[in-house]
Amino acid sequence: ADTTGRTSRVVHQLLMWNRAQSDHGDLVQVAEDVELRSLMQDVAVELSPLLARRQLDFSLDAPDAAANWHGQRWMVEEILKNLLTNAIQHTPDKSELGMRLRESLDAARSGWELEVWDSGAGLSRAVADRLFEPFITGGGKGAGLGLAICRDLALALGGELSVRNRAEESATGVSAVLFLPRK
Repeated sequence: ADTTGRTSRVVHQLLMWNRAQSDHGDLVQVAEDVELRSLMQDVAVELSPLLARRQLDFSLDAPDAAANWHGQRWMVEEILKNLLTNAIQHTPDKSELGMRLRESLDAARSGWELEVWDSGAGLSRAVADRLFEPFITGGGKGAGLGLAICRDLALALGGELSVRNRAEESATGVSAVLFLPRK
């Protein structure tokens, strides 16, 4: 069952990667209005069995006001699912992880920042330098395609994805931030 599940995830990732590549020039046709807080909640609910199994303390920090964005919902959903799954895999049992939604603080660009963070061990220099290369893994159970796909999806949305060790005082783990521009 474990091998079947892993194979299924790899096939799904390859299909998502192919879809992202083919949608690059066709963004306008399937764009829709998306309420980002609601989307983040949907992803957390979908992955809640994994959170519960590991007894993880999950938090979602988002503004009370609607966080509206126009674009391809499926791409943002795939990115968030992948990032949260990675966070779950790399966070010790009974630890904390979460998602945060905020308006970009960068005056040079207007948009939303969707962050997924964990309290795992963080990234080694060797892994961090090659993070977005296909088939590079950080010790998880995956095939090393997830972050490469996430980056391609983010670029197809006109955004960007950054992944780094958390910089907050006394915090360990990783912070992955998806920037989505206002359209």
